Amino acid sequence: MVAWAGTTTSVAVAVATPALAVAAALTADRPLLALAGALSAASHAVVVSSARAGRRCAGLTAV
Repeated sequence: MVAWAGTTTSVAVAVATPALAVAAALTADRPLLALAGALSAASHAVVVSSARAGRRCAGLTAV
């Protein structure tokens, strides 16, 4: 169950990253949203590797 929660979180962060990039392009507060997008991308990298390791440990197939 934890492995799939990590996968779901990883997908959510992956979807949020381009949304923040688009929002940064459309707003006057670009530096703040650009920073949020960069943080989201970095978080995705951390979460996806953890989710993959969790699935591997649990013997589940990768999505």
